[in-house]
Parts: sequence; structure tokens; C-alpha cells
Amino acid sequence: MLPFKLIYSDDYYLPIGQHVFPAEKYRRIRDRLLETKAAAPADFLSPEPAKDEDILLVHKPDYVQKLKTGTLSAREEMQLEVPYSLELVHAFWLAAGGSILAARQALEDRVAISIGGGFHHAFADHGEGFCMINDVAVAIRRMQHDGKIRRALTVDCDVHQGNGTASIFAGMRIPKKPLPSWSAPVLGSASSEQIPPLGRNDRSLRDKSRRDGEDTTELDTPDSGDPQAAVRHAHDGDVFTISLHQQNNYPAWKPPSSIDVDLPDGIGDDDYLAWLERAQLRTTAV
Repeated sequence: MLPFKLIYSDDYYLPIGQHVFPAEKYRRIRDRLLETKAAAPADFLSPEPAKDEDILLVHKPDYVQKLKTGTLSAREEMQLEVPYSLELVHAFWLAAGGSILAARQALEDRVAISIGGGFHHAFADHGEGFCMINDVAVAIRRMQHDGKIRRALTVDCDVHQGNGTASIFAGMRIPKKPLPSWSAPVLGSASSEQIPPLGRNDRSLRDKSRRDGEDTTELDTPDSGDPQAAVRHAHDGDVFTISLHQQNNYPAWKPPSSIDVDLPDGIGDDDYLAWLERAQLRTTAV
């Protein structure tokens, strides 16, 4: 038996028919875990759907009302990029319930995994990119509402930037000093500093300001000729968001996370893990 719980339901399946989104992946993961004996049936817990009041901790009332009554506009459904149905609404409410249950279990066991959810393109007032409800944001706000936690950290390793998550928690941003990082201060001039390498690569970091006032840090690799990655940051109040993603990919507009690592095409495993480690180390200064 695993020392933590896996959260799963057959109803995680999204009823969207023939679609580029692999809606059966959740069942396949569960089946694979059981077939390889990596997990046993007793390791799984089944979630209940989130309550409307949970969803409303994150999402706007008018948007939730449209979802529950099937009154999305044609434009809103087009943004969603999956065919609307009440069954789909239930699946997303269940995904949010799964993330809430995973959060509760993680507080008990230190670790929990929901084999579903992660719908990071959902904004407070609309859905995008196959994502109707931002289940992770709902789980965080529910834990805060219940007094279980005060602050949270999200680490998003999807190839696409977590634009919905960044936007939702940017709404809670409060005035503070600029986040200690490799970047120049947001309103200051460009500066540079050397950050000791983390052991995976013999590389240095250099800082410069972006033309639009956002901060960037580039991985300086003058000898290897490798492509460069960039880091942007914007400080958030009670939820710190990290997103590592392919820069030249969806979404075209990437609202700032607390830390965004914009990775170049074709980056290798070692470089990816080094950037992940650097981003996580930045959170210890907050």
C-alpha cells in the first residue's frame, strides 16, 4: 500500500466525443498503475463533486450561472474549445472536488495525487483551452477558506503556460517589494549578478530588463550555443505561482505568474530540471 492516496473517479472522463484532448487518459493512468502493481485498489479514494459555493470562491457568479444553465454565448463556447453539455459541467465540478480531496489528504499524509484536473487555462470569468473550471485554484481557496492554510505555491510543469492560474491569483496581488530574483527590479534599471550554478550545468545567469518593463533572466551559454531560456516574475499576495512552459506555444498572451520560465524549443532534460530547481529556490526568499 502506498503511504499516500490517489484520487480518482471513472467520471473524470470528459464527454467530448472525438477530440484532440485525450479524455480517456485518466482511466488509462489508473489502469496502468493497477496493472503494474504500482498501486493497489485500496490506494484510491473517490471524490465528490465540488459544491457551487466552492466554485464561487474562484469563479464569477455570472459565469457559473451560465455553465449551470447552458447559456454560454457562442464566443464563450468557442473559447472553451470543447463542446458544452451539462455532463461536461458535472465532470469539471467533480475534478474540482477531486482536487479539494487531494488537498485535504495532502495535509494529512504530506502527499496526495489527483489523477485528473489541472485545468490551468480556466479564468475566473471564462474558460479556455479545454478548461472550464480551475480546479487547483478552487482547492487552494477552499483550504484557505477553511483555515487549513494561509499561503500556497503552485508549480505548473505543463508545456503550456498556466494563464488562468496566473490571472486568478494575480487578482490578489498586493504592493510589496520586488521579488528577489535574477531580474532587475520592476521599476529599476538593468543590473547583473552571478548566481552560483546548481551542479547540473557550468553556467552563469545574466539579468536585463525587457522593453515592456517586465523582468527577464536569460541562461547565458556563450560556449555551448544552446538556446536560451528567460524568467519573468510578478509578485503575488497569498498564492505564489510558478510556470515552466514552452515560450513558442499556446497561449499567445501569457499573463505574468509569480515566476514564469519561458523555455526555448528543444530544451533537454538536464536544462529543464535545472530551471525547475532554480525557480523553486526563488520561493525560499519570499
